[in-house]
Amino acid sequence: MKNNSYRTSLILNKLIQIAQIPKTDFALFLNMTPSGLSKILTASRLPSSREKKNFSRQAGRYFSNIIFSAGCYFKFKDIFPLIYDFHSKDELSAFLASAI
Repeated sequence: MKNNSYRTSLILNKLIQIAQIPKTDFALFLNMTPSGLSKILTASRLPSSREKKNFSRQAGRYFSNIIFSAGCYFKFKDIFPLIYDFHSKDELSAFLASAI
């Protein structure tokens, strides 16, 4: 569980950095308090198993709306060991939700 918390935290922090957005904006989009999001970002906790699927789907959609563009896969080179050219926001959203 601790390893999953760390991995989720790492991915989310990098996505926030790539998207260049305030953490507070991300928390508000997820209908979370900034302190609740902070616990996830510091790997103190994960969303509950009941919340995890919805959290991942929402986060994937949020970041894909901000990050998606032609060649956006280059932005993920420090997070994911792959090169895949996403053809739509939905494709990127599904990938990010699965990763988160």
